[in-house]
Amino acid sequence: MRVLAGDIGGTHTRLCLLEKGAEKIQIVREQIYASRQYPDLVPILKAFLQNDVDPLPEAACFAVAGPVRDQQARVTNLPWLLKTVELKNALSIDRLALINDFQAIGYGLSTLADKQLVTLQSGQPEKHARRALIGAGTGLGISSLIYQDGCYVPYPSEGGHVGFAPADELQIRLLRYLQRSLDYVCYEHLLSGPGLQRIYQFFLQENRSPSEFSNSIMQADDPAVEISHHGLLGDDEIAVQTLDCFVHIYGAQAGNVALNYLASGGVYIAGGIAPKVIERLNTDYFLGAFHDKGVMSELMQSFPIKVVMEEQVGLLGAAKFAFHSFSELRQY
Repeated sequence: MRVLAGDIGGTHTRLCLLEKGAEKIQIVREQIYASRQYPDLVPILKAFLQNDVDPLPEAACFAVAGPVRDQQARVTNLPWLLKTVELKNALSIDRLALINDFQAIGYGLSTLADKQLVTLQSGQPEKHARRALIGAGTGLGISSLIYQDGCYVPYPSEGGHVGFAPADELQIRLLRYLQRSLDYVCYEHLLSGPGLQRIYQFFLQENRSPSEFSNSIMQADDPAVEISHHGLLGDDEIAVQTLDCFVHIYGAQAGNVALNYLASGGVYIAGGIAPKVIERLNTDYFLGAFHDKGVMSELMQSFPIKVVMEEQVGLLGAAKFAFHSFSELRQY
């Protein structure tokens, strides 16, 4: 069986063609596209498939960074509206599904080896207990996994858009700063690539210290990458402050998610940013904020915390979803 899997994000669209033989799944071909260079998903899919002289895939699954409802999905950070029926017609593939990107990551977790995960806290995991996912990248994704019929089934959410709750005086000032330009401030406005830029600009104002160096960071092709890089190097104090603040808020919200789902089966940190700043996550900036939950602080130390280092986990999850029969997953 041959399937087409896709991970559709605000920055990149990752596509992969896979085949399942008698013994294992093999990758036939994969490619990454810059999402914003295309008006919608169909031209990308056609460009990818026209390079293949072999038969078309028998099934497809696309993980979408945005809510999926009534067989359609609007990509949160792109002006794309994806409709299952239109994609089926455009690709001539009858068995096709759209699922939330963090739902796909949830499916992908079971495909990972131990070396593709980094443990921040061993905790005391409970067998078959609920798990939680959170991940910052272009946006902020959150989901939960419940053990059903012998495997973990992920459920989507839009928890990245819940309102930001500042934890100290500094974060209160950060909130007030953001409220000048945003009607509503949610965690995604902070825990994302654009969020890193917002926090950096806040600290520039706090310190009244814009410089030629800071201007060059903000004018880079991807300022968030530069902020993270210099924050880790420690050669720009504003970047260091930004990264510390970002990681502190990340830890606090990961703790909120752990409590919301009572995720004694484990909290998984995914998304594109975490692997790049893993050394900062393994500090009190993250873990201290995760633990700081008042009367629940002792409980917080019992939750296992793992960072997903495999950037293609969503693509792997979409492929896994596509390889299952419709009746098995009851999602089609």
